Amino acid sequence: MEILLRAVSPKNLLSTLFNKHLKLPVMLKLFARDFANSSHGFISGRRLLIIKMKTTSDILIIDVETTGVDHLKHACIEIGALLLDRDLNPIQEFSTYIAPWPGAEIQPEAMAVNGISLEELERAPSIAEVVERFDCIFQPGARRLFISGWNVWFDVGFLKVLYSKAERPWPFRSRMLDMQSIVTFHSQIAPQSQAETVKRFLCEEQSHRALGDVQQVAKLLKLFANKFDSTPL
Repeated sequence: MEILLRAVSPKNLLSTLFNKHLKLPVMLKLFARDFANSSHGFISGRRLLIIKMKTTSDILIIDVETTGVDHLKHACIEIGALLLDRDLNPIQEFSTYIAPWPGAEIQPEAMAVNGISLEELERAPSIAEVVERFDCIFQPGARRLFISGWNVWFDVGFLKVLYSKAERPWPFRSRMLDMQSIVTFHSQIAPQSQAETVKRFLCEEQSHRALGDVQQVAKLLKLFANKFDSTPL
């Protein structure tokens, strides 16, 4: 099974995606194209770079719903996570509301997108409870999990805040697999929002809820892996 990626920067692509500790028997075929664009530091020409790497670690897809876009000012109020097996099939999932931390700003427009009410959050578990359950289920400190998601850096920023406020050490490594980057590379840098991608490739509407979104990202990851499984070098 292989995943086809196109990127304008081989260096950035490799630093983002390479991780020798992945635990997934998949060969990732990374196609990185250089385009002539000196203002962005790209190398001129159309050189095709092909790298194959074996994966040796589980993939954990995460998604968060929040009260805004700034992880320092806004709160994560829902988290969804999905662990994939070696064939990219879901084997363990987790989802819960999270009580916003005191003083967190709440933007009405953000709440309108996710549809979560403040009344529902009144009964939500605390950050410490959620992080403890998350750790117990996925055991990231012992399993070398490889975080994935759509624009995964956004979700990781909020997840790091949860761990910090729960006074727990960050258990994940630095390397991540970003589904948005995979789609962007595949479409030759054409802009693709999550909603557009889900509609185009899955014929579904974006969930806008944490567990629904990670399930759709898992479908996309497997779809792209299967689509290019037999792509010739």
